Amino acid sequence: MVSRAGVYYFEVEHHGCWTTITRDQDVVVKTLRQEFRDPEIFKASVMIIGKDTRSFITKIRRLKDILKVDINLFQERRWVNGERTRLALMDFESRRHGSISDLVYRLGGIILRQEVVGGLEKWKILIPRSSNRLEETLREALNRGCSLVEMRGRDLEPSIIDGSIDAMLTIYEKQALIAALKSGFIDYPRRAKAADVAKMLGVSPATFIYHFRRAEKKLARLVLLE
Repeated sequence: MVSRAGVYYFEVEHHGCWTTITRDQDVVVKTLRQEFRDPEIFKASVMIIGKDTRSFITKIRRLKDILKVDINLFQERRWVNGERTRLALMDFESRRHGSISDLVYRLGGIILRQEVVGGLEKWKILIPRSSNRLEETLREALNRGCSLVEMRGRDLEPSIIDGSIDAMLTIYEKQALIAALKSGFIDYPRRAKAADVAKMLGVSPATFIYHFRRAEKKLARLVLLE
């Protein structure tokens, strides 16, 4: 029996991508959000941490496939040991064609974690398993334009997941999660406020947020922690 979804982790060197800039830069780039509303372009929000943050931003602005860059935050920080580093929050627009982000989106995947360091892209994705050839299809696609360093995956059995969710969530956490989903509270941009969802449930906003966050944390642990 074919499972409905699988979690895949892979590391690649992506030739010709902006991520190659990090080979000689003291930075770590972590993806926070991606948006695919345009057939040719995708938008992303990332966090950049490291001594070479300013240099990295300067270099990425020069790339032809990066169409727009906005810096929302730039800070210099000093750690306990006295060492200084830099942190920035950056939004950018990039061409979709040839990007791994577009590949994951077209396969119906969800990015669980993605970061770039030392020229290496590290991805962890949740992806629907539509056929027994999914892993082979993913591997073949990644090998076009990339050097695949590592790849591993595991199936998520629906019966195991469903049973785990039933066992781990309280009735109040389930209600909060379902209401948040149906009302658009989880959407981006958000279509409902916490007060609106709380009114639907007949509780205070603080009570709704409490149960919603607990449910969110439990589900994240179930999916992300191996």
